[in-house]
Amino acid sequence: MNTLISVSHSHENNASYEDVVDWNPSDIYRLQKAVIKQSLRELGDHRRSTEMRREALDWLMSDDVHPFSATVCCQAHKLNIEHLRNLVAHLVKDLN
Repeated sequence: MNTLISVSHSHENNASYEDVVDWNPSDIYRLQKAVIKQSLRELGDHRRSTEMRREALDWLMSDDVHPFSATVCCQAHKLNIEHLRNLVAHLVKDLN
């Protein structure tokens, strides 16, 4: 069963439009994994801007629930979000 996800776009000329993308579960699963990995890379890379690292931390610490929230991504990959948050907290003391 595929999932339709609405994607909004805006351009330099402020024109905007919306696409509906047909995602299959495998696509969503792979993208969720990529989002987790990318956020962890950003958090551990001190060459990244503080703002970028803060956004990755905010995403991980958020309790939001939507297809690409940290909570849902971790559940899909059988990761304990609280354990991951505790481990990451030790890496990002400079952001607190």
